[in-house]
Amino acid sequence: MTIPDSIPKDTTPAILMVILLFCIPSNPFGPFPSESLLDWKFAQSKLAWGVILLRGGGFAMADTALSSGLTRLIGEQLVKINDLPFWSIVVIISLTASFTTELASNSAIASVFLPISGQMALLLNKNPLFFIIPVTLSCSYAFVLPVGTPANALVATHAKLKPF
Repeated sequence: MTIPDSIPKDTTPAILMVILLFCIPSNPFGPFPSESLLDWKFAQSKLAWGVILLRGGGFAMADTALSSGLTRLIGEQLVKINDLPFWSIVVIISLTASFTTELASNSAIASVFLPISGQMALLLNKNPLFFIIPVTLSCSYAFVLPVGTPANALVATHAKLKPF
């Protein structure tokens, strides 16, 4: 087994520290082996697993849309609305991203809509930034449902909010 030549990700040191917390005994100089500094029961009860699963599911959805070619297909189909004025196309895409962000993770929707917007801008011979910046800002304003942003999900989890 060899170590790849790639650079470790940002999360690698954090994961290594958590693994160490599970391995290091809380009383290393005692006569008997003691419990670890962090045990699974504590980690399971104190960690907001719903938020982690929500974020992971959003990233998986975005990666699937990119790898399957769905974003390219949607971008090509949206070019058919090129008869509309430029500003109205940007408004339509931004509103669609904004409403979709309320139903799914904002980072996942941004990961799906940004390539679509860029592809559409290139097919319309426009600067992609004119499409990408409004879509990015639209994805940032998800305040209605807990699924929109991690902050919303954390507040809903700790406040024990009930749907309806």
